[in-house]
Amino acid sequence: MTALFCGKEVTVICAPGSYSLLLSVQLYLMKASGARLIFLESSDSNQIRADSKILAQEKGLTVIDFSFISQWAMLGAATIGFEMLEETPGAHTVILPYQNYSVSWTYILGTALVLKSIKPEIRVCISRLDEKALEKKPISRIFPDLSESNWISLIDEKASLQELFDTLDTEGKGVVTQASFQNFLNSIGANSSRHQVHFPKDRFTWGDFKSHLVSQRLESLKNIPGPTTNLYNFAQIDNLLKLKIIDEVATLSTIEIANAFLRTIDYTHTIVDAKGAIALASLFYSKFQVRENEKVIALVTGGQIDVVDLQLMLDYAFEVTGHNLELHIQLPEDFPSISDALEIISRHGASVYDVDTSRARYTAGLGKNDSDH
Repeated sequence: MTALFCGKEVTVICAPGSYSLLLSVQLYLMKASGARLIFLESSDSNQIRADSKILAQEKGLTVIDFSFISQWAMLGAATIGFEMLEETPGAHTVILPYQNYSVSWTYILGTALVLKSIKPEIRVCISRLDEKALEKKPISRIFPDLSESNWISLIDEKASLQELFDTLDTEGKGVVTQASFQNFLNSIGANSSRHQVHFPKDRFTWGDFKSHLVSQRLESLKNIPGPTTNLYNFAQIDNLLKLKIIDEVATLSTIEIANAFLRTIDYTHTIVDAKGAIALASLFYSKFQVRENEKVIALVTGGQIDVVDLQLMLDYAFEVTGHNLELHIQLPEDFPSISDALEIISRHGASVYDVDTSRARYTAGLGKNDSDH
């Protein structure tokens, strides 16, 4: 969806199987946003990969394989640990950011194990977002751990959930059915005998439709493949504390993280994702006791950032840290110009990034302009 948002050409290869409501909706959103969907007949994974590579070569595209293997992720995290100690051999403390989605544990475990194996006396600390904050909106789009995830925030007027629901509500009764969704997929190239929509019940109202999508997304975020379940359980924070693989844990509020997000951009010119500055935030707010002249490594991440999330995070950070101020001004008709008003504002060191002006608002009296800055 991010690639589509940025105007890139996207082709999605759809293998045969049973499609959940969530996956079906994601396909609709990508199709409505300009993606090309190709529904394959073969269910052989090797054949699918081969067909995808051939298609990519013909179109000059790049194949992106979304498969995730926890052991590989742990090896990558272990490499980070090696590099930390290689570049800063005298480090006393390492602070790692913990993000509450299903694969974060692999990074924490892989990095911490290497650090403790090579240098047992090193202190490994974990910074994490206060989970209570995840229940609040509009924060959920910026910190999407246990809420609607990023792909929902990318929906625009061309591909809204409401539009999808209305399209599938062919009888105008305020419900969608499995049959109507299957007909939609068939209309864009699916084969009902090989690409089947799976509904957990016969029909959905609008409220049920939204609730089910969010709950399905939550389950997919928390889903751990069977072979790695034992490893996943081993890597839980409480167990790692008990085994002294990690030493301390600190929680931070979204406001603290937002402030660190801005300071990271300001001081280092580094763009991080919504929670990429968690480790630095724990230092800014003294969550861990650090001695004078102690060498500390704070891991900064940015893998989850995209253009939409960056704008959302900037808006939120400016608002909660007091950097953003919205002015509503009624200017007399004989005032020289709006540019003169903006010049007055700029003299106070403010940057104006948006102006909305109207001569036809009911809130403005005769002879006045209404302007928001």
